[in-house]
Amino acid sequence: MGTVLGVFFGVTMQLDYKLFMLLFIAPKLFMSGKELSKDELRKLKAPLFVLSVILVFVTVLSCGALLRFLIPEMPYAVCFTLAAALSPTDSAVIAEIAKRVKLPPNLRSIIKGESLMNDATGIVLFNFAIAAVLADTFSFGTAIVHFIIVVLGGIVFAVPVTIIIIFISEKLKDMGIEDATVFTLIQLLTPFVLYYAASELGLSGATAVVSGGIAYSVWPKKKRSLRDFNIGIVADGAWSTLIFVLTGLIYLFLGINLPVSIQNAMQISHLSTLSLIWYSAAVFAVVVITRFAFSLAVFAKHSERKFYAASLSLLSGPRGAITLAACLSIPSFLHDGTPFPHRYLILFIGSSVIIATLLLSGFILPLITPKQGRDDPGVVHRANRRLIHTVIERLREEIDEENRAAMYAVISHYEELLAERYGKEKTPRPEVTKADVLMYGFSVEIKEVERLRRSGEYNEAALRRVRSRLNVVQRRFGKKVTLFDELRQSISTLFKREPPVDHEEITKIKMITMPAAIQAIEENINSENRAMSMSALYHYTKILETYTNKSHSKEGNTYVEMKRELDYKAIQLQKSILQEMLEHNEISRNTYVTLRRVVRLAEIAFLTSVGRNVV
Repeated sequence: MGTVLGVFFGVTMQLDYKLFMLLFIAPKLFMSGKELSKDELRKLKAPLFVLSVILVFVTVLSCGALLRFLIPEMPYAVCFTLAAALSPTDSAVIAEIAKRVKLPPNLRSIIKGESLMNDATGIVLFNFAIAAVLADTFSFGTAIVHFIIVVLGGIVFAVPVTIIIIFISEKLKDMGIEDATVFTLIQLLTPFVLYYAASELGLSGATAVVSGGIAYSVWPKKKRSLRDFNIGIVADGAWSTLIFVLTGLIYLFLGINLPVSIQNAMQISHLSTLSLIWYSAAVFAVVVITRFAFSLAVFAKHSERKFYAASLSLLSGPRGAITLAACLSIPSFLHDGTPFPHRYLILFIGSSVIIATLLLSGFILPLITPKQGRDDPGVVHRANRRLIHTVIERLREEIDEENRAAMYAVISHYEELLAERYGKEKTPRPEVTKADVLMYGFSVEIKEVERLRRSGEYNEAALRRVRSRLNVVQRRFGKKVTLFDELRQSISTLFKREPPVDHEEITKIKMITMPAAIQAIEENINSENRAMSMSALYHYTKILETYTNKSHSKEGNTYVEMKRELDYKAIQLQKSILQEMLEHNEISRNTYVTLRRVVRLAEIAFLTSVGRNVV
């Protein structure tokens, strides 16, 4: 579309350098840092440092030297300006290609982290080169010292500022401000504030927003609540829309400026088409060779098939939005009013390398990697069953005296889910019935009632009423009851006068006896009674929820709130476990996407149901 506007309508576009970096680059870098996990940073720190720092410096030096050799009239600072612009990679392109092909999980993480880090490194070097061209002076020693100061200064400035912003956000939540729009706006404004303030202080704005994003990601926040969950959904949607629009606009600018840069490069530089193509091809070759050499060195220790892994890494490093943004942001004139040296030639070579690397990745990568075909439904079902089993195991590890009842309620829900979805795979007739398990639970409740009677902490009449009801239920489950027996029991109850009892007291007692029964049933589950025990536990937890919903006591409200938190935690566990399964290559990308969509729908449904109760 941009090319059509540029060729047929003569549309041109020139943006101010600082404004372009602030509006388009800062939010992309911040979001990339925000999405980078602590585990990825720790596990892949060595290859990330090699590919995102050392490789960037080598690429800048080698491409800059080559340009100076090919075009002697091009000043060194201008050569290194173009070389620095070509150093960052574009992970967004690979993310789109990865939807159609299977890439090793480690390579995915390295590409994601590398793109973030080399964006910051490349932009800092690009800023130095631009400053050298504009000042018409350059000192290598001074540049190295200044580089260290602005990079470290950007980090030192951004991290505490980001922490302060997080602290303010948490305080606003504690004050009762729960409007998701407010906190989403704070997140969206953070990269602009960090970049602008760091730049005004003479520090690296790129390093500042990357450091702020990483700090936002790894900083230990308070226990996430349902309110945070709602804010997260709104913020994620806003960020996705913003990044999508910014990336689209950048590539629109590429299409608009490409024909103009080609035409001006040929007219102003008086170079032939073959010369322009030769210069672009030579620079492209150096970019490819240096990346392959460093990838080979990195994956020699991280992969058994080092040549294959290095080839994938090579094809996974296309130049894109950041390179184009840097080239477009080069000012047209120097401070003295003279044209920026070889600006249109820089745009031409930069655009050519972008297109060449995009074509290389887009056409070659799908040919040497397996396609993302649809997984067999059985594979997805087995993965889902393993996911639910793992969630149950993780929840059991966190059971304590405070959350026991609520935790068993959540666990029994997932156990019931397993029984409903996959219980039909085993069809033998159960030797233990649901009635047997319930009878065991009733006996445990009766023992708990006797314990409470001996403690003297509860009303005697309420304890007798609970014991009487348990005896009745035991008789009904313990033997076959005829219609005549049911009628006689109902008439007897109707005419039998019982003293008034505090129903709130009964609820408190049941909220002690029922968790005890749930715990006892859970502890006695084995391979023979698992299905029936899960069904009984589900029955018990549903009754317990009924009691808590009717109760206005502190215990009832605590149980309801705790169960909501644990339901939410179980959903978040599913998301993290799915990510682990993908990273450990236990499931394919397609299976991950399918199950992730299921979890996301459950997440939205949960938030909707809770929202009706909370608001």
